[in-house]
Amino acid sequence: MWRNQGTALLLHAVIGMLIWFGAGAAMELLIRLRIAADGLSDYIFLFFCLVGLLFYYWAGKRYLRKLSTKQENLLSVSLVSIIGILLWGSCYFFTDGGFAWVPYMLYNAALYPLITLFPADGEAFFVIVAFLPSLVFWLALQRQERRT
Repeated sequence: MWRNQGTALLLHAVIGMLIWFGAGAAMELLIRLRIAADGLSDYIFLFFCLVGLLFYYWAGKRYLRKLSTKQENLLSVSLVSIIGILLWGSCYFFTDGGFAWVPYMLYNAALYPLITLFPADGEAFFVIVAFLPSLVFWLALQRQERRT
């Protein structure tokens, strides 16, 4: 179980960096080509968010070890979301917004494109985003053949 926790955290960080830089590079390219309209950027952000979720699923099937029960599988990948929820709570309850949300946004870098599509006062929605990585990892474990 602890191996999955560490692996899931590492995968979360790597996928976050890939999506963050990939979405940034795509937006930079659109700006340079002078075709970056607001509507188009929303679709690109959604595309990168979906790619990020697919990366979570693929990485979960590839690098995480399936355990005996569904509950053990869920617990073995839950640390990613627990940290996300703690960061969300500290930002939501103890700050006035703005730059105080940067740690949460960086921690959830793979889903940052999804977060940007919601209005600034939609912080309550952000808690749902914190659950997505663990949920997708868990779904990948459920679909995985048991390794011996």
